[in-house]
Amino acid sequence: MVGVFQGWMKGVGKMKSLKRFGLCPLKLPGFGRRGQACYPGALQRDGLSFINWVLSVERSPFGVIHKVSLAPSSSPASAPSRDALSPCAWRLLFLALVLVYFLPAGFRPLANPDEGRYTEIAREMAVTGDYISPRLNGVLFFEKPPLFYWLEAGAESVGGMNLWAVRFWPIALALLGCIAVYFMGRSVWGASAGCWAAWTLGTSLLYYAIGQIVILDMAVSVFLTWALCAFILAVRAPPGTRRRWLCWAMYSSMALALMTKGLIGLVIPLAIIFLWLLFLNKWRELRHAHLFSGLLIILVLALPWHIAAAVANPPAGGWNWAHFFSRSRDGQGFLWYYFVHEHFLRFTDPGTANRVEPWWFFSVILVGGFSPWAFFLPSALAGAMKGGWARMKAEPEILFLLLWLLFPLAFFSISSSKLIPYIVPSVPPLALLTGRFLARAIEAPGAPALLRPLRILSVFCLIAGGGVLIFALIKSPLPITAAAFYVLAAFLLLFGGWTLYCSYCVKNGSHSTLLTVNGFVLVFFVVAIYIAGLAQEASTKPSTAPAAVWLCPRLQPTDQVFTLWDYGKYQDFAPLLNRTIGVAGHIPDEQEFGLMLDTPQLAPRYPGLADYFVLRHSTPLATSAQVMDILMPPFLKILGRPARVYVLVDTKDFPAFQKNYPAAPAHKVWSDEHFVIFSNQSVEAK
Repeated sequence: MVGVFQGWMKGVGKMKSLKRFGLCPLKLPGFGRRGQACYPGALQRDGLSFINWVLSVERSPFGVIHKVSLAPSSSPASAPSRDALSPCAWRLLFLALVLVYFLPAGFRPLANPDEGRYTEIAREMAVTGDYISPRLNGVLFFEKPPLFYWLEAGAESVGGMNLWAVRFWPIALALLGCIAVYFMGRSVWGASAGCWAAWTLGTSLLYYAIGQIVILDMAVSVFLTWALCAFILAVRAPPGTRRRWLCWAMYSSMALALMTKGLIGLVIPLAIIFLWLLFLNKWRELRHAHLFSGLLIILVLALPWHIAAAVANPPAGGWNWAHFFSRSRDGQGFLWYYFVHEHFLRFTDPGTANRVEPWWFFSVILVGGFSPWAFFLPSALAGAMKGGWARMKAEPEILFLLLWLLFPLAFFSISSSKLIPYIVPSVPPLALLTGRFLARAIEAPGAPALLRPLRILSVFCLIAGGGVLIFALIKSPLPITAAAFYVLAAFLLLFGGWTLYCSYCVKNGSHSTLLTVNGFVLVFFVVAIYIAGLAQEASTKPSTAPAAVWLCPRLQPTDQVFTLWDYGKYQDFAPLLNRTIGVAGHIPDEQEFGLMLDTPQLAPRYPGLADYFVLRHSTPLATSAQVMDILMPPFLKILGRPARVYVLVDTKDFPAFQKNYPAAPAHKVWSDEHFVIFSNQSVEAK
């Protein structure tokens, strides 16, 4: 029997179309009706269930047939793939996805405060050469480890203060996360599942959005994805060289996650792996997990920076372990702020985090952020859990993905600090489960399992498009230009109507509609980026780029530059000017600890700083008026000096400054709808 099958495969391998595209179904002579392609299901329907072996043909989108083997028909991975997309189509789609990720990055200005903050930290690292102690506007900043800053500093050193260079690493890491998901999906369920998993991950709304922003969350999410994918691949590999290298990749990825965002880089993957081993009683896997060498890898990659930062930034009053575990930040050094404040207090104390949201916050964000593929989630989860515990034991990867999904969701939901990007690590397991479902659903003739979610998606888009159009017509004034609402409404209505038509009226409608979804989701991202840029300009913290463009050619080395009040509005101003700036009338909470460590040196750029800390110790609950009485007089003295001073202030705040401080020299030299630049000396306005 095996010889017969080998003979057939020799003939099939010579078929030109199969050789080029891997698309032709296998025509097994003597089986099925005339001209019918025979698959395992067709063989059984034709009364040939006595055949115990079927051909497993695995195709990669990056090549042709890369694996042909004989496998038992009962194996879930042995079903042949009848993907709606050819390998060539997959390559074109992923190329389009890369372009949609990279091209818009250079047209949207830096967003405040996050992108301005992390861009400036990286810029100062590159300028000063101090890669141990991160600084924000010259102030020590110990909230996170430095790996992402190092990557950004390298990109900015090579590409300059260029938007594509600044956003290169978030985008590149997001795409590398898709590649990791592809390899895991391909290894477990076949090439089709790997492609669909990578595609759904890269085109999910939340993942794409975070991949466009200069923040740490995409980096840590991708490193966690690498670690967990490497673990599953290692468990599936026999003991030996391949397994050892996969284990080392897992430990290295954990160390990179630790060096990106702290202890969650270890806590999340180790907790998921521990629970998986516990539930399935697979402790024997630890015998070949290379634990000792893995521990060495983590220590070698992560420990040196922590030691160097602790030595460079010791406690002001010397080491006092009783004081170290207190809530007081007075006299503390790097270790206290990094471990106690940023890890323990931020997780447990709502007052420290100041980011309180309801417990269900991340559940809603995760489901909405997985759009448009969220409509396939009920079917994907139901299919994955069908069979209950028996399925988990037979297909342990399912349980692993469910733990990967649920543990970060539960962990961050009980935290006192909740921000939308925190939940990104739970998106890759959703993509893998959805990719598994899509690959299997497409194999069925007509793919009936896809029709219901596709039609629900279509109806939802029609309703949403109508809602956006009605909102644009009746709302006045609109938060952004009406054209953006009309474009979004037209897109949703067109998408919903066309997919609904395909699902009902086109032969093989599920496949056609799914292809439509793939194309439209790329267009949607272009529309979303356009609208996001408009929304950013209309937000309360728009980019200061126009002000920086005007000011840069006029600045002299002796000139001073300040922002007035609410430094969070202006955090992109320093990197755009390529220099540190002064902050008047505001002590940012995120910089307070760093300002305490170096008050004398920073006081000229933060007027009233020393008196502020005196007030804070004597009157912890001081009012904003009391704080202004401390901070503003030293700044007004700076304005009265002969040296030229430029001050950037919100357009709405400038009249208040003139009213409250009428004697202060304040010559308006530039303005737009968002900002005003005034100076203590008259300058030709423009």
